Amino acid sequence: MSMDRKIKAIVYNELIKIGNNYWFIYKDAIYSFDYTKMKITREKEIELPNAYLDLFCFMATIDEKIILSPFQTNNIGIYNLKTKNFNFLNLGNENLWFRNVIAYKNKVFILPGAMNNRILVLNNLDSIKYISIEGWRVNVKKYESTSEYAIQDKYLWVTAHYSNLVLKLNMETEHYEFIEIGENIYGYTGITLDGEYIWLAESNKGALIKYNIDNGNMTKYDAPNNLCYDSSIKSYVHFKIFNFKNYIISIPALCNQMTILDKRKEKIEIVDTDFFDSIIKNDNGNKNINYPRCSFGNKIDERTLWIQRNIDGEIACIDIEDFSYKIFSLEIDKKYISDIYTKLYRNEKMILENKFNVLNSLTCYLSCINRSMLKKNTDIIGRIIWSEM
Repeated sequence: MSMDRKIKAIVYNELIKIGNNYWFIYKDAIYSFDYTKMKITREKEIELPNAYLDLFCFMATIDEKIILSPFQTNNIGIYNLKTKNFNFLNLGNENLWFRNVIAYKNKVFILPGAMNNRILVLNNLDSIKYISIEGWRVNVKKYESTSEYAIQDKYLWVTAHYSNLVLKLNMETEHYEFIEIGENIYGYTGITLDGEYIWLAESNKGALIKYNIDNGNMTKYDAPNNLCYDSSIKSYVHFKIFNFKNYIISIPALCNQMTILDKRKEKIEIVDTDFFDSIIKNDNGNKNINYPRCSFGNKIDERTLWIQRNIDGEIACIDIEDFSYKIFSLEIDKKYISDIYTKLYRNEKMILENKFNVLNSLTCYLSCINRSMLKKNTDIIGRIIWSEM
């Protein structure tokens, strides 16, 4: 099959390694990826009616099952790796936009993405309850709630874009407390742990923060002067940060490059790589594009980092010692995307309730559909949409 019949999938959660393969979600299906053979297998379609495509984006694994966070659906998805079947737990009228999934012993914690401040807890993959978080003070009223997380033994640490309060949750007792780090003008995105230290990526100015868990001492490392960013629309300089033996490495959200902090020198520098040059050129000098430069990052081992560009789906496999890299991508057959949009746009109820979503996504449908079917399908779609506008 020729390359023009494939698309480069852009995924929004780090790939999960199970056995020798990496697993990810894209649109309406779950896939496995053999990096050695560069082979992608469509493992299972997610057959769940909904008005949106990206029903699930975030995932984790527990007890030979993959748990899918309800992003644009009110169902938790559970995929059994042995039977290759899906099971869904319905949340009733629960709000959407849950994000990160964390598996701990017999529990699964699912973090909120919007400002509902409730953590969803799944016990033994069948019993659902919530932890209501009170007092999470935010300095700016924005849409996002939680950002990233880190795990230390039984403790889950969670950041928020617009708060200097970092949540510390005991995953066994389900009790929590807030650790106040820095001034109230701060908020944090990326977080990683390094022994007795927490490292944080500050939202607004892009500094990296080193916080001693035992004594509360904090050290702030300002972002390099030549790191280009604009947080006037959204406080989101760094997307994530990763802890390596000698380095803390960030990948960009609304800034233009990766940064590296050498723990031995205690200095932040911009990473010398041209991987993000295409994004910088595409911006045409406009830094106010409210769109993260990266979609995911994966620490593969102590020397290797994967990063996907949001602009084109290219993934860099980076050697963090010299920042040389090679490119690959997650290539999905366009037929699958065509099938998705065909089903969506023939769903009359969905079209009537979500006209804007339909029109906004129509371009993708037209680019994927078999040209011989184009007139027939667009006639059907157009007639339903415009007769009800």
